[in-house]
Amino acid sequence: MEIKKRAFVAGERIEVSAAINNETSQIVSKTELDVIQTVKTKINRKVKQKVVRKERGMVMDHTEQVWINESLLVPSVPPTSDDYNMTVSYLLRMLLTLDNGKLIKLVIPIVIGNVPVDTSIIEGAGSELSFMYTGEISGGDVVQCNYIPSYIVYRFSPDALPSAPTVEEPTA
Repeated sequence: MEIKKRAFVAGERIEVSAAINNETSQIVSKTELDVIQTVKTKINRKVKQKVVRKERGMVMDHTEQVWINESLLVPSVPPTSDDYNMTVSYLLRMLLTLDNGKLIKLVIPIVIGNVPVDTSIIEGAGSELSFMYTGEISGGDVVQCNYIPSYIVYRFSPDALPSAPTVEEPTA
């Protein structure tokens, strides 16, 4: 499983590529790609839930299933945070269910924020940005949110200070 970056905002798409090469005599009865939200509170309560899901069918024995740039739309959810009272984290997970009931899981920690990174105002910023994590699929059924946020963006030249925010509509 591969993704191009690990930090996203609501309304953005997570592009996932993966190849499931079943070289066994077992049948993979279902493949599922989802984003799991984990919320831990100060009172030691932990809640996990799927916030986005995409599902595909079987992978027969000695065959392959390929997911090329499958996209999951990031819904409007609380951002990743590590606070004294509550921790919110997210995982991108691919789950393979074998016909005997066993599960195979692949996970990648991701960060969901609330402000997109605008590289145009950072002098010398390239198209590739590195993100740090602070804590430790064609067709199929899709369950996801269709929310696209509007953000206030400050646009200014490096020689001038911003005067007032402007609202930009996201491009789809």
